[in-house]
Amino acid sequence: MTQQFDTQPTLFLGHGGGPLPLLDHAGHAELVRTWAPDLPIHAALHDRSVTTIVVISAHHESRDASVHVMADAAPGLLFDYSGFPPQSYEYTISNPGAPAVATRIVELLTGAGIPSALERGRGHDHGVFVPLMGLQVTTARPELPVVSVSLRGPVDYRAGEPQLTESHWAMGLALAPLRSEGVLLVGSGNTYHGRATPAEAAGFDTFLRSLGDTGPSALRRWAEHPAARGCHPRPEHLLPLLVCAGAASTSTQVESMPHDFMGHAASHFIFR
Repeated sequence: MTQQFDTQPTLFLGHGGGPLPLLDHAGHAELVRTWAPDLPIHAALHDRSVTTIVVISAHHESRDASVHVMADAAPGLLFDYSGFPPQSYEYTISNPGAPAVATRIVELLTGAGIPSALERGRGHDHGVFVPLMGLQVTTARPELPVVSVSLRGPVDYRAGEPQLTESHWAMGLALAPLRSEGVLLVGSGNTYHGRATPAEAAGFDTFLRSLGDTGPSALRRWAEHPAARGCHPRPEHLLPLLVCAGAASTSTQVESMPHDFMGHAASHFIFR
């Protein structure tokens, strides 16, 4: 008998700056509060119907428009930051990988005409392990497999914003079947990651949330806001949102969770 799964939501969550959410950094206090056990992000990650978490991290970027999918059975960690306290280089997690799920992801992407390949030996970057540690997944559910998936790089504006947006939207569309296979898709980035003023960031965040109110597809218009490039000089921290929105393109419920991120407005999103 074929196992039946609940259809999972998709999540886009802000992971903060480096390991700072795990170090009681004052500028991350409000972000960390949105990860509390009585709030929706924590509930989704700890739902017992989830059998694997797949994370599309802003810090995992290919160089050739392909998608790299980590296939390690026991992935390590990649400390892709510098200048932080010694303890932030000693973190460990015991969550296994899921080679079969990684292979399934490559099959789905290849079937959609998106170049992809299995990858081994890289390790989970901080866009993966910091939020999973902060949200207590690594301690409460150490047996839950985690797979890291890259963006379609290089993620800069030379390719043109429309191409970057549509290629990551298409990536999400291709991954949508995973939602009915026990997989929780998580985009890890930040809706603010730039040099814009707090006022500009607030305007951009309001714009994103208003787009989300009309459905996942409307988020493809993110670059229409005048502060979009100021908030994202490179769009790698926003593109995981497009992947998760694409995977939930038929969703009728979009929930946004605004919060302060080091003095700038930012938001998480859940698509159900």
